[in-house]
Amino acid sequence: MPACSSLIEVLRLSARVEFCPDDYGRLARAATRLQNWQELPEAADAHGLAPLVYEHMTRVGIEMPAETRRELVSLVLLHRHANRVRFRVLGEILDAFFAAGIDVIVLKGAALAHLLYPSVALRQLSDIDLLVGRPHAARAQSLLARLGFMAPPVPLSRHLAGHHHLPGAIRTCDGQIVQVEIHHNALSRDAPGSLTIERLTSRPQRFSVEGRAAYALGHADMLYHLCRHVAECAPLLRLIWVADVVGYATRYRHQIPWAEVRRRYPFVLNALSLLHLVTALPGELLEHVVPACAGVDNGVGVAGKPLTEIFRKGRPLGDVGRDIFHPSDWWLRLYYGVGSDRSLWWHRWVRHPLHLANWLARRSGSYVQWRLHAHAE
Repeated sequence: MPACSSLIEVLRLSARVEFCPDDYGRLARAATRLQNWQELPEAADAHGLAPLVYEHMTRVGIEMPAETRRELVSLVLLHRHANRVRFRVLGEILDAFFAAGIDVIVLKGAALAHLLYPSVALRQLSDIDLLVGRPHAARAQSLLARLGFMAPPVPLSRHLAGHHHLPGAIRTCDGQIVQVEIHHNALSRDAPGSLTIERLTSRPQRFSVEGRAAYALGHADMLYHLCRHVAECAPLLRLIWVADVVGYATRYRHQIPWAEVRRRYPFVLNALSLLHLVTALPGELLEHVVPACAGVDNGVGVAGKPLTEIFRKGRPLGDVGRDIFHPSDWWLRLYYGVGSDRSLWWHRWVRHPLHLANWLARRSGSYVQWRLHAHAE
């Protein structure tokens, strides 16, 4: 086994919103096998799990080296302060959008911190994602500028031309950088299909942010969005995304319209079955999801590489070819919704290379669009 296997085991076991007694026992046993404690804080932070790791380990009563504990506590306090500032600013944004008559859906972590986690401090965030109708996106961005954000109205980079969200808007508040992204589509342009505010399949759910009414995606759309997000190409498949999906499906299992999900979003059920290999699904979910067979274990938890990584200048052609034709079995099944009982031949050798070619063509189009706009300016 690789030297870091015990560290990955601890992180995967910690990627749970709520623990049952058996979970605590498994984490305690995994911690006794952990040798590289000094790497835990940085790895937990990279996966978005620092507050959860500290919370679960403290509840279990696991003895950590003093330096590891200090670093984790520092990260917990850092993210707690950051979230406090972010949600205060989010309240201001919601007020401004409401006054302007702009309907908005709070996406991903900023919504889940309130809907799923026992404390908003436990959901580590990097930014705030907001979904608005495409006709209102530019006006929403201008409102952010009025609230003191540096909010470019047009893409400043060829990579953002034609993107599913506007350039990130940035503001510094109480020493904390707050970044907000205005989306007109909740899904990346590389993902199959779309998820826009005009075409939601389930009623948005209401929650409260700083005493203001806010709205998140309805249960079916939420699960689909979270599963699509965890399947995206990324340098690292962050385990906080796994915790979000499994935690949400577990917490709201009685409200989720499973028949509707099965009909509209079969991708969700396949994703949950594959995520079982990363962190075991709670027993309550197994009546809705059939876990993937144990034989689908090649590259579990390893995301497909983004194009910028695959075609990075100077990479050997052999590495490029391997990333194009041989991403992990687990990720191919996750991304393309291929069940563990089906062959991957077509997806590996035909569909995925064609998909990458399509991504490259889109980026070439974005570059031309960006150049034309820059020339017009």
